[in-house]
This record gives sequence, C-alpha cells and structure tokens, in this order.
Amino acid sequence: MPTAGKPNWTTGIDQTTRWQVGAAFAVACALWIPWDGSVTAIGPFKAKPARDIPPTGDTCPDTEIQEADMHAFNSRLLDRGTCTLCGLNYAATGVTRHLQFCIPKTMGFAPVKVAPGAMAGAGNTRYIQLKVTDTRSRDYWLHLGIRADATLTELDYTLRDLWLECCNHLSTFTICEKDYLSPALGAPDPWEEDLSMDVAIGEVLPHRMPVAYTYDFGSSTNLVVESTNVYDLPSSEAAVDTIQVLVRNHEPLLVCNVCHKRAAYLEAVDGWVSEGRHFCEDHLPVDDDLLYPILNSPRCGVCAYGW
Repeated sequence: MPTAGKPNWTTGIDQTTRWQVGAAFAVACALWIPWDGSVTAIGPFKAKPARDIPPTGDTCPDTEIQEADMHAFNSRLLDRGTCTLCGLNYAATGVTRHLQFCIPKTMGFAPVKVAPGAMAGAGNTRYIQLKVTDTRSRDYWLHLGIRADATLTELDYTLRDLWLECCNHLSTFTICEKDYLSPALGAPDPWEEDLSMDVAIGEVLPHRMPVAYTYDFGSSTNLVVESTNVYDLPSSEAAVDTIQVLVRNHEPLLVCNVCHKRAAYLEAVDGWVSEGRHFCEDHLPVDDDLLYPILNSPRCGVCAYGW
C-alpha cells in the first residue's frame, strides 16, 4: 500500500502498463540525447551539424588531415552523393527514394508501376532509373537514368567510361542465367554460346531484380545493376539523353602515410594494392612504377586502370 502523505502515481496501474511507460521514456531519451553525449538544440527535431564535413565540394580540402578526421570524413561523407538534378547531397540509402520524387519534379516524368521481374518495354516512351554498386565495397555506387530503348552495349560503354576501362577487356551482363557478352573493341563477334549486348534494356532487364555485370575475366571488377523505378517519357521528351548520371558517390578520402596530407597515389606490391600505403605528390617513393593514381572508381589499383 502507498505510504500515507506520499502520493503514488503508479496506484492502479498494472505491471504491463508500467513496463510500456518505462520503455517509451527510454526511447524518448535515446532520441533526445545523441550517443556521443552532446545534446541537440531542440531534441530529435534538429540534427547536430557535422563539423567534420566540408561545407561545400565533393571532397575534403587538401590540407593536413589527421587519421581520426579521415575516418570521420569517410564514415559520414563517403556514403553520400550529389544529385545532378537538384544539386543536393543525399546518403546512399536515401538516393533511390529521393530520385523517385526528384525525377518527376525536375524532369516532369510520371512514375509507372511495374511488377518486380517484369520488363519496362523496349519502346522510347519509358525511362528507367538504375542503381549500380560494386560487389567488393559499398564506397562506390551510381544511379543512372536510361531510356528503355537504349541497349546493353550503350550501358556497357557508359560503365567503362565512368569506372572501368583500362585495357579493352571483355565484359558481360548475366541476366536470368543468360550471358550477354560485349566483345573488346576490334575483337570478333560474341561467342556462339553467348548473347549479344545489342538488345534494348527494356526487353531484358527485369524490374527490381539485381543482375550481375563483370568487366575483365582475369582481374575482374564485378558490379550489380538493378532497375529501381520506371517513368513514362512524354513524347515531347523523346530526345532526352540516352543515359545520364543522376547521382554518384563522393570520392573517398585517403591520406599520405608520411605527412597525413591528402594522398594522390596508392602502392602496389607484386601486382596487388598494398593496404595503408598511400602517398602525396611530395613523398613519392623512389620506385614510383608501382604506384596507381587514386581515382573515384572500384577499378582503382587494378590492372592498368588510371595509367
């Protein structure tokens, strides 16, 4: 029984209700106070400014960078990209949803409901939003806009131009257990058992079903391509670019092992990139034949990419 003279607010409340009230209070506290111990101005409704993110530009300024700053920068900015349609920065996890609203708003294309696994169609009246990711690292990703009548060959050339081309290697899309092979420039026609990439994307790319893409069958770079949204292309926009980059990841930040300034090269030993060995222009090793330029690509440090 409650003590006389001391009101007890729990009187008449069963154990389950007390547990629910306590859990709600704990969640409210977690939202109000960030895990780093600092308190936001008005609780969960105003995000704390990120002091380690540069106010403008895609990369960190070329000044001395401490190791802790490098990790903070990469963890908070690396997984972000700038939308070419509206100019705003978005986290990788939110880009697909952002473009679902930004494309109709800025380009005037109406979204179309397409069942998972269905095709968008090969006509020139559909516009497909594609997400491209690297299988080895989440640091590299792209979101592309492509007309449904564009071919796999055109997409292949775009990926080569943006990320991959080094020695004119073969590449292939694997879609529904079928291989669509692109011959190297000047090479013979695709092998008989493989299909040609000269086919409209809207005919072969299933909606919301990731497909595999491989560049170079020796030192391979493997990507995943997925159709995330489809839009109606008005007849007045029939001349829209066949393929355009909508969002691309910010360039990763690597620092020189000697002076902690921004690195420009990474080292390879016996043909393999050595983790943690990065150099700026002022501290290049004597044997600089083993250095690769640091580029915003999952192909960085592989084969002769960037040379």
